[in-house]
Amino acid sequence: MTQTTIEYASPSTVTAQRHWGRLLTAVVILVSFIATTFMQHLTQEQHHALVKSAGSQSTVSNLNSFSLALLLGGLRGPLVMMLWTSSESQKQEKDLEDFDSKIELIRLLQPEFDSVHLFQMWNKAYNVSVQMANKANKYTTILDAIEYGRKIDSQRPNDINIVGEIGHIFFDKLGSSQEKEYYTDRVLKESFPDERITVPANRLPDLNAVLTRAGVEPAKREIMIGQATRTGAFTTGKLTADVIRPLLNGPGVTYTFSNPIAYNATGRRLRLDPMLDLNGYLLPSLVDGEPRPANLPPDQEWNNGAELQYLKTFEPFPYGLSPMAIGWNYYKRCQVIKDQTHQKHLQLSELVIDNRPAINLKLWGEAEWGAGRLAEMHAFGLKIAPFDNSVDERARVELPTAPMPLTTAFADADAAQHAIYHYDLVVKTADRALLEFDRHQLHHASADLTSHRDSITAMRQMCMADRDYLTAMTLSATGDTKRPALLQSAVTHYNQTMILWELLMLRHYVNDQVAAAIFPRGITKANLESLRSPQLHALTFGVSSFLESHREADTESDRREAERYFRRAYQRLMQLNATPSIQ
Repeated sequence: MTQTTIEYASPSTVTAQRHWGRLLTAVVILVSFIATTFMQHLTQEQHHALVKSAGSQSTVSNLNSFSLALLLGGLRGPLVMMLWTSSESQKQEKDLEDFDSKIELIRLLQPEFDSVHLFQMWNKAYNVSVQMANKANKYTTILDAIEYGRKIDSQRPNDINIVGEIGHIFFDKLGSSQEKEYYTDRVLKESFPDERITVPANRLPDLNAVLTRAGVEPAKREIMIGQATRTGAFTTGKLTADVIRPLLNGPGVTYTFSNPIAYNATGRRLRLDPMLDLNGYLLPSLVDGEPRPANLPPDQEWNNGAELQYLKTFEPFPYGLSPMAIGWNYYKRCQVIKDQTHQKHLQLSELVIDNRPAINLKLWGEAEWGAGRLAEMHAFGLKIAPFDNSVDERARVELPTAPMPLTTAFADADAAQHAIYHYDLVVKTADRALLEFDRHQLHHASADLTSHRDSITAMRQMCMADRDYLTAMTLSATGDTKRPALLQSAVTHYNQTMILWELLMLRHYVNDQVAAAIFPRGITKANLESLRSPQLHALTFGVSSFLESHREADTESDRREAERYFRRAYQRLMQLNATPSIQ
């Protein structure tokens, strides 16, 4: 039997091995620590370079998203799941006490997921805002959604999803929702800074009467009078100050710039930051971005990094920036981001991203057109009938002012200037919209844009005519050399307006069976332009008469709207002694 001999290492050898093993472990730990420190420093540098936040990152207890993730490590996932479940339960139960804090933590813990941010912005703007008891709280909740998006945009600039969602909230929620009148009024006022009005002691007794004549609400009057009594001055919005200025001026009365308070004591946003100076021009910080690269082709669009870059061509904005204007600017940025970086939107197709600037310019222009009509009603002292929606509003305000003679005195001359401004802005938006449709057609040749182009062109002519008509009314009937040219321009534009709305109505708002029965031999929807204007007027009159007596064939609801515009132009031409023959 063979005996196996087992050799044991000597105690000194074992001790030496343990010593070297410990030394090696210590070296590995030290190297790992140095490497970790170096990589953490490098990662943070890269993070800050990409974020470009310049210290504007949101923090919770002074921890940004990156530091918070490092601190929590493997606990981040469970914490996020808990916060999601808790916040959604609170929303369903309408318990919003610490809802915003939880949403902010979710944002910081999941900064890389656009789907999270899109949901939370939509969630705040739509789901949470409707739970608020009054419009003011609804508005500040919508501002929370915009603030959320801007935080992400500052950390990750030019993200197509975030930029597009900010545009959506401005344009659709603030500019087009059921409560758009209140929201639009707030945005228009808040786009300006405030003004501080100094009131000398001898004018204080008259202040209440002045503010009453300026239309200031009683509660606000009380606050303003209290401020003026204590400090010799009060602060108000720029548009309100414009109304007060003609009523309160003279020795000792001054109007100076005042930067408004945008946040409350808890850090919640109360209003938008000013975007315009007191003259209605966009602040340089919002339009002056990085210089255009020298190697960029002249015809290539480029985002310069400024927030409101694309609104500069429409300034000044003496009555404020509308939410539709701001929203359109974001939509345009989104489109250029798509072309520059080839990003794909998570929810919208490339076609939609590309056509939004054109279509939304058309919608913005239509909103300005409606605002012009309301201002014109005020200018002539006409009562505005109640309306349920924008279509009903347009029907009620389109024709009442049409037959006003040129000799009519304005009940409110400032409102007339306001209407002229809106009509002129419609012309600017229409010109740009047609260029945007041309641009979209280059990218998507198969897109059918005929009806959009036709309605924009007709709207543009109508507003040019109304602008010139009202401007002529503001000038003296005798001695003003500009007036005859304005009146002649109005005649030309109203005549063209009639033709364009007739073409649009006959081409798009009359069904094919009626067209085949009524149109003259050889005339189709495709060649209506071949008719001379008297023939076109007669055809329009004939079709309208036929459809009035055959209501079952009148299947296009928009036809009556086009007829109203035709009638408005016709009535204005009557006042200009230039009525065309319609038979």
